[in-house]
Amino acid sequence: MAGSTSVLDKTYVADGAFLKYSVVLYGDEDYHCKAPVARADGKIAGVTQASTVASGDTVLVRKMGITKVIASEAFNKGEPLVINDIEGRVYDPLFFASGDGIVAVAEESAATSGDIVDAWLQVRDELG
Repeated sequence: MAGSTSVLDKTYVADGAFLKYSVVLYGDEDYHCKAPVARADGKIAGVTQASTVASGDTVLVRKMGITKVIASEAFNKGEPLVINDIEGRVYDPLFFASGDGIVAVAEESAATSGDIVDAWLQVRDELG
């Protein structure tokens, strides 16, 4: 298995607790990030590279390159991935709805919810 290839990581202030490899959105303040509250919610900042415990923690967010992501259900490699839930997990929706934002393209298949797999970040805030 090939390793991750980071191109750009940036430090943000967490506006909440996050799991490692969660998709996060830009926060309301500059250089802050927050959790999504719905599938097509907000502007995607990237994917956390560490977990946080509380608001005010700093967290490294991958903005470009290959990253790990957390699957919310099974999907195949090569599929586009979008945010699925408030935990920042991703899935392949098969059909895109207005407001869906592409986070990444799966580099590996996920067999089940909770799998952590490589994905190529390709953030596009809105399709449809």
